[in-house]
Amino acid sequence: MIKEPLDAQEKYQLKKLARKELAELTDEEYHPNWFNDPQAIKRRDQLLVILGTPIDPVRKVGETKEAFHQRACQYFFDVRPGLEEQVVSDLLAGQTLKQVSEAYQVPLSRLRYLRKKYHLL
Repeated sequence: MIKEPLDAQEKYQLKKLARKELAELTDEEYHPNWFNDPQAIKRRDQLLVILGTPIDPVRKVGETKEAFHQRACQYFFDVRPGLEEQVVSDLLAGQTLKQVSEAYQVPLSRLRYLRKKYHLL
């Protein structure tokens, strides 16, 4: 199933609803212990991804800088379902990293990770 990209108005409405739900979810007056509820934390993380501010992974003790970078890059695409496939197909179609970066608002470092992962040098 191919998802059509959202237009600007649909993105605006989606983010507006996500902000409203996030405010209700994390309201200390109505939900004083929301941060102790695993379901609320999971939903908060999903809403933050919709708003464009996902929770990034933290470097583990003893983890090399390169291993952390790879894990962080993969996490970036994991929280954005379908983006990895779209980016790889565009790169295979001959688009440059800069073109893909501008089209999907993805940092070049994340695109270089995919290029290396799929051997698209």
